[in-house]
Amino acid sequence: MGHSSEVHGYILGDGDYAEHNRARIAALPENDTWPYLTRDLFAIPRPEHSYESHLISFGTVYNGVESAWEAWLGKFEALLRTLYWSDAHVYLQTELWGSHHYVWKSVRSAEEVNEGISGPVHTWAFSGGPRTGLRDKRADFNSQD
Repeated sequence: MGHSSEVHGYILGDGDYAEHNRARIAALPENDTWPYLTRDLFAIPRPEHSYESHLISFGTVYNGVESAWEAWLGKFEALLRTLYWSDAHVYLQTELWGSHHYVWKSVRSAEEVNEGISGPVHTWAFSGGPRTGLRDKRADFNSQD
C-alpha cells in the first residue's frame, strides 16, 4: 500500500533567458527512472504573459517519494544548473513526513559579477527541510508503545 507525496513549486527564471530555459525544460526526458523528473511536470507561460521574469511552475503527486527524496533533489539541482534563475521553491507535503519548504537562491561569485560572466546558475544558497533521513513518523509513534 502506498502513500501520497505532493511535490510542487516554482523556479523564477531570468526573463532574458526564457527561451533558453524553455529549451532546457523541453530537453527533460519524457520517461525517467524513479524518482521521476520529466518535462510534463513543468509549465512555462509564453513570454508575452510574463513581465521581466518568468515563472516555471511544476508539480505532481508521487507514491512515497520520501524513499528517494535525496535522489529527487539531486535531479532537481542538476536541472537548476542548466537554467538562468534567481530563486526556486519546492513544497513537499507527505502523509508520513508532514510538510517541508525548500528554497534555493542563486549566488553569483564576485569574479562572475566583476567580469560580467553570465551563464546558467551553478552556485546557490540553500535552506529548508531535510535532504536525507526522512522517516515514517508512524514508526516513531509505534515505537513508543
